[in-house]
Amino acid sequence: MQIGERLKVAHVLSGSVRRMGDQVRVTAQLVDARAGYQVWSETYDRTLEDIFAIQDQIAGEVTAQLSVRLLGGAPRVRETEPEAYTRYLQARHIGRQNTAEGLEQAVALFREALAIDPAYPPAWTDLATIYFNRVGFALMPREEGYRLAREAAYRALAVDPDFAPAHDRLGWLALHEDDDLEAAARHYRRALALAPYDDRIRGNAAVLAVALGRLDEAIALLEASAVFDPVSPISHANLANAYLLAGRYRAGERSIRSALALSPQYAGAHYRLGRLLLAQGDVEGARGAFEAETLDAGRQLGRALIANVEGDLAASDAALAEIEAAFGDRAAGNYAQVYAHRGDLDAAFEWLAVEYRTSAVSGFLEHRWDPIFEPLRGDRRWSALMQRIGFDDDRLAAIDFPATEALAWRDLPPG
Repeated sequence: MQIGERLKVAHVLSGSVRRMGDQVRVTAQLVDARAGYQVWSETYDRTLEDIFAIQDQIAGEVTAQLSVRLLGGAPRVRETEPEAYTRYLQARHIGRQNTAEGLEQAVALFREALAIDPAYPPAWTDLATIYFNRVGFALMPREEGYRLAREAAYRALAVDPDFAPAHDRLGWLALHEDDDLEAAARHYRRALALAPYDDRIRGNAAVLAVALGRLDEAIALLEASAVFDPVSPISHANLANAYLLAGRYRAGERSIRSALALSPQYAGAHYRLGRLLLAQGDVEGARGAFEAETLDAGRQLGRALIANVEGDLAASDAALAEIEAAFGDRAAGNYAQVYAHRGDLDAAFEWLAVEYRTSAVSGFLEHRWDPIFEPLRGDRRWSALMQRIGFDDDRLAAIDFPATEALAWRDLPPG
């Protein structure tokens, strides 16, 4: 079956859910993706209050049918009120599309779920993720967004101190807001120890691996996430970004196109596609991708890069002026990218200095490896800046973060 080849799996579990009032009918079937025949199927007629028991039962029966050795046993669902769970699932689906409107709607739905059941940790940690993404796309002030995300993560830990996603979100905050790589490594080690096969945690841990300069480990983690969650646009977009940083542009293009196929309005994805195409010399393809970007800042950045390539510095400056009018110094790192791309090293270093003075150093996590800054790396000012920030090689090498332990699944025998 084509679906098995595309997802790189031997079996596919599919099903449907029909609801009428408080009654639900869940139909599930397990199909051999290689031969195309049905291995197992079952229909469950239950009330909404039994929905979590149904999920546990399906997981157990599928495990038995496959006769596989699961890592840690069959997964169990964390229970909550049915209405809270409904809103939680809606919020998670909408939030994964990573559109400006979807992120705003997801916040409201997660808040509704938590109003029903404030002791439901998954809603708190997923809400924290939405705040991260809204900050990342300049849809809310950084200080406010990270404050709310931190509060949400700690609310989850107050309910369950061993809830791995909460440690994951605190690792993200340590990395992007607190500028504390060592603390981030501690949080991610804890999260991976509690849930080594959680795709989202692996994906976020890969960001730390990038920061530490361990790009091969980062790519391995993100490839695992994309394999285990092939319908997540976020998994493919994160993998594309890692490929870009590693200079693997064709692979990055394939991944970002997969993200866009799943979420055509994914914020930032068309800009990333434009970067990848431009790196391969496809100027017209890059132009089209940049113009399709849903974020104004990404669209203007793309125009500035295209103008650089075409030698139209006036047009490049005009695009930068549009961004500066809207974002001011908050986009200092983006201005530095454009100036580095055009070869104006002095201006690039000036804007990097502004970014260092006015923002957390998290932006430099990717700057350090981004090919667009290659013209700066031979300049002594670059090594001096990295040293001042604390990204010197000796410090990074000393940080204990064995991310590859989360890839142990690759060494397990089949069946």
